[in-house]
Amino acid sequence: MKITNEKGKKIQNSLAIFENFKIRRHYDEKKEEWYFSVIDIVAVLSESVNPTDYFKKLRKRDYELGIYVGTNCPQIEIATESGKLRKTLTGNTEHILRIIQSIPSKKAEPFKGNLINFPLPFFSVIPAKAGNQK
Repeated sequence: MKITNEKGKKIQNSLAIFENFKIRRHYDEKKEEWYFSVIDIVAVLSESVNPTDYFKKLRKRDYELGIYVGTNCPQIEIATESGKLRKTLTGNTEHILRIIQSIPSKKAEPFKGNLINFPLPFFSVIPAKAGNQK
């Protein structure tokens, strides 16, 4: 299945919006599934000013989570706000659901429900900047 925008252009990297938070994502055509930025999701759920540090500490405290993430969550090149492609820790729906279990948050249940029903309207689609792709 190819994911395209209204003009028929192939979309691989795009943004999803949840409660005004931007979540970077990537569509893998071979596996036919979406991968979401782990740090963006941690930022939404934890409301931390530094979600990267929050996630590092979470992985240290929850040894099983650290092993799970290291084994299952790939780093995929996704466009940043500036449009540059950067390797980003990502997870598919299954991986993200496992990570959500470790984050105490009021937003966890609504987020899980919306993630499971994805790509229904909960996520607004905003194409990411293409960066320096050739």
